[in-house]
Amino acid sequence: LAIRDVAPQAPHHYLIIPKLHIPTSQDVRDPSIWANLMEVLTIVAQRMGLVDSGYRVVINCGSQACQSIFHLHLHLLSGRKFGWPPG
Repeated sequence: LAIRDVAPQAPHHYLIIPKLHIPTSQDVRDPSIWANLMEVLTIVAQRMGLVDSGYRVVINCGSQACQSIFHLHLHLLSGRKFGWPPG
């Protein structure tokens, strides 16, 4: 599942979400879940025209990492310059 973030942090901000409830990335037991999430993410990046300009993928795991929704999801962000380290 891929949706636009309701509170975008970049001009292009999508959430890639598995249908199976998994609270955090630490709770993934089946490696095929990661493969499926990355496949959807790359399809979204291609279809939305984000590949040439680049994009960032973020996974927050736990409260200290600012995970606010405890259902695993990947953030796909693009459309602006991102700094390092993230902050």
